Amino acid sequence: MIRLVVFDFSGVIADRSLGDAYFEKEFAKFLRRNGAGNRDANRAWKGIPERIHRGRMTMADGRKIFLRRLGLPLTLLSEYRKIDNESWRRVKLSEKSVAGTLSKLREDGVRLAVLSDTLYGSRNLRKMSRMLGIGDRIDALYVSAEMGLKKPHRRTYATVLAAFKVRPEETLYVAHDDDELVGARRLGIRTVSYRGDKNADYRISRFSDIAEIVRALNDRGSTERLR
Repeated sequence: MIRLVVFDFSGVIADRSLGDAYFEKEFAKFLRRNGAGNRDANRAWKGIPERIHRGRMTMADGRKIFLRRLGLPLTLLSEYRKIDNESWRRVKLSEKSVAGTLSKLREDGVRLAVLSDTLYGSRNLRKMSRMLGIGDRIDALYVSAEMGLKKPHRRTYATVLAAFKVRPEETLYVAHDDDELVGARRLGIRTVSYRGDKNADYRISRFSDIAEIVRALNDRGSTERLR
């Protein structure tokens, strides 16, 4: 019986391609206006993501350190944030069927969670979920920046399972990166690869197939219990 479906966010629920392209273009302009280049930015950013993922600093702190390393004034933070915020406004659902599929899962009594390796807090993802029109369909969001761990560390998955009080065999994890899928399988979680790597129990190209997989597994479980 599948009681919980856990989703990766970017690349599964959300398509960040337009937002990422916007950020890269506008941030390059931002750097040039302030006398910095891509190489300078790469050096200044080094080590910051790892510290954020480990929960040792916030994205806001990381931006300040980045500007200081470049020798730029912190008065530029508002411009930096504006570019970032505008990039998030260009994020869209991975497919039109996402909202309907999530609703079907909820109607079938399945709980839904997001587990994301991101530099942003869960509040940011909750805000984005609302902007995408699916905020009321997601029960909880978990991010590496708050957990202090990245996938495929087993505690990331175990934390979500414990919060929902479900066993690994009652859980389905949907992602597209091989290491994340393998990490979930090692814990005994069933896995779905969405437009990604093949190392999963199921491989799909349509988001709507997730609801069909859950129904098939739950129908099979009901039949087996009746035997």
